[in-house]
Amino acid sequence: MKRTIRNIILWPFRVMAEFTTKVYHTLYYFSHKEIARKDCINQLQPQRQGRTLLRILGNGKSLSDDLAVFASNEQTDYMVVNRHVLSDSYQVVKPRYYTLADSYFYTMPEGYSILQHIDEETQWDMFLFVPNERAARDAMNLYIKNQHITVVYYNAGTYEGFGCMRRYMENHNLSMPVSQNVVVAGVYIAICMQYPTIELYGVEHSWTRNLSVNEDNEVCLENPHFYDSKGQKVQTQMGWNLHVTLNKYARMFESYWELNALAEKRKVRIINKTKDSFIDAFPKK
Repeated sequence: MKRTIRNIILWPFRVMAEFTTKVYHTLYYFSHKEIARKDCINQLQPQRQGRTLLRILGNGKSLSDDLAVFASNEQTDYMVVNRHVLSDSYQVVKPRYYTLADSYFYTMPEGYSILQHIDEETQWDMFLFVPNERAARDAMNLYIKNQHITVVYYNAGTYEGFGCMRRYMENHNLSMPVSQNVVVAGVYIAICMQYPTIELYGVEHSWTRNLSVNEDNEVCLENPHFYDSKGQKVQTQMGWNLHVTLNKYARMFESYWELNALAEKRKVRIINKTKDSFIDAFPKK
């Protein structure tokens, strides 16, 4: 009884606290993101030219088993991400879309090298999606000179204030689910472009299997990719404590459920074709 009375008394304060938090987040978001740029709002328009299927290729190890059946054709469009340009399959797939999300690719030397490879290796018309950030614009102006490449800037920020505003902002590329992984950004972009069917390949997302903690209590990850040399093992230090790492993974998987809800509203079907994938938000066939 006492607990019930206490909850009744505290309820208005909790509601006010939640409302205040959302107002603060709204003001913070609008004051810190370049969302007012007219050249970014609603930029993710349909570019599919009648095509109904888009395959998004992650860089997981399993992609090497699927590449043999992929080829550029008039019925299927492809989207690749991150370092895919370094693989031989880039010239075979000839992706219509290339998506980057991590600022590493437009602020670090190796990232600049990736941009140069994209610029040099692309001999077909392609859209390159990058976050709407000043550093990204500077890097694109410096490294992307290829006339075949159309750079499209998208707002990668996540608005977490009022639900009605969030839905409106996601529909107009003013906000998107947390892009803890580039595939989240790729799926969001694909939904906005209104592809009826989206297939995911090379998105195992099974990093928790390969996490370890070394003698110095550093969290390490063995993260294999389809383009790695045979027998090559790449282990990286995460730079976060284990609980922070797992929280980030959890938030990423939550983003996929948010994308699933958005896809259902847009009548978009997403199918996860990756064997043993940890993503549980989309049907697997």
